[in-house]
Amino acid sequence: MGKKLLLSGGILLLLAGFIVCGAFIGIILFAKIKPVQVAQPVNLMPVDAAALPVSENLTVFSVDLDQELNQLQQDVIGVRQLMPDETIYRNTLSPDELRERVVNDFFADYTEDDIQRDTLLYALLGVIEPDFDLYGFIIDLYSEQIAGFYDDETKEMVVVQGGDFGGPERMTYAHEFTHLLQDQNYDFENGLKLNDELLDENMDRYAAIQSLVEGDAVMSEYLWYQDFATDADNMDVQQFSMEMVTPIYDQAPPFIQNELLFPYQFGLDFVHSVYSAQGWEGVAALYENPPQSTEQILHPERYPDDLPITVTLEDNTSLLPFGWRKLHESTMGEEYLYLLLNGGVKDGYTDVSTVWEAVKGWGGDRYQLYIHDDSGAVVFVLKIVWDSEQDAEEFSAAFQAYAANRWPEGSATGADQFSAMDAHFEQVSFSRKGAETTWMFTPDETTTSLLRDSLGLKVEQ
Repeated sequence: MGKKLLLSGGILLLLAGFIVCGAFIGIILFAKIKPVQVAQPVNLMPVDAAALPVSENLTVFSVDLDQELNQLQQDVIGVRQLMPDETIYRNTLSPDELRERVVNDFFADYTEDDIQRDTLLYALLGVIEPDFDLYGFIIDLYSEQIAGFYDDETKEMVVVQGGDFGGPERMTYAHEFTHLLQDQNYDFENGLKLNDELLDENMDRYAAIQSLVEGDAVMSEYLWYQDFATDADNMDVQQFSMEMVTPIYDQAPPFIQNELLFPYQFGLDFVHSVYSAQGWEGVAALYENPPQSTEQILHPERYPDDLPITVTLEDNTSLLPFGWRKLHESTMGEEYLYLLLNGGVKDGYTDVSTVWEAVKGWGGDRYQLYIHDDSGAVVFVLKIVWDSEQDAEEFSAAFQAYAANRWPEGSATGADQFSAMDAHFEQVSFSRKGAETTWMFTPDETTTSLLRDSLGLKVEQ
């Protein structure tokens, strides 16, 4: 939804628990990667330690940990078949220093408008209440379980102190060191455009590229683990999977939990679909032509030909009475529709297979969020263009089920229109026309009619 949940650096240790430790508790089909190009020492890229860029900031490490990290880096280089081409910086942080860095660095440019925007969008989706302390929750979440991370701004590997450097921590380092290799070879900021500008303009495309980056790192982490994990690592990971405690994450709404996991889970499926057929050369080609939508992540067979439709919305500020301003505009994508209909304020609105079918005909979308600063009133418009009229009908039926559960006092007019009063955002309406659907929140019927008549929506292929 915003920078808060889409940081490219910093895998949470809790995610290592849910995803990596799935090897032992069955969350992820770990075995599905094993038969495919498993890296063996004889096949690894030869690594000459003297040829590596000189690591700096090593005085903060013990000699033993220093040597262990050097070896771990060389192992990952061999598994991932990428060489670093710049200096490797390493550092350590205490848990208190980590929290300070999360507040002062990671979210230094997370403005009041950003917080307001993201809180409103989550509330409109029914994920949180409008008065939820989203900023405080995010800071607590990112301070809870980070074992280590790669900072793509300072270009350093960071190890968080406060415990043993065992199996889960070694896996986390393997994952995050893969990010360093990706950044040095493909350039997150200028090559992949994995930056705030893309996030603001098209958060769906940002999420797709993030899924490529994270899926690649998860697979590299798995392959490293298969070849280099020790018996002690295995014991550590099994113990961690049984004893892991994540109180902040556990308090998160299911939508946010799934949003956090999405780039790791679906990104792994996407990258593995290419790796299994073409090896690391095929994965390298993904960085030359990154996925353009989460539709391609959810359906790897649609990459690279099924490009998203560009949906444009006229700026409606002039149509609204005095005092309104546009707070945000972006693209939501198939990922968000999938997560939305899979769960929310209640325990899911329909079954997963129905949701999968309902959203897989996504073609493109655009949303706008307006706010009246004096009254706090909100206008939200989401226009979705589907691949066909039948796809729009399927989504409309699934949305009707969602809407009837979220707003039980609402009313449906046939299969393609729904209206209700929302406890926080006044009027909500949904309609389908041909292969297009529109979802709106407005403060009154006058505004609803104004937008229906004068929105000026255009669709361009």
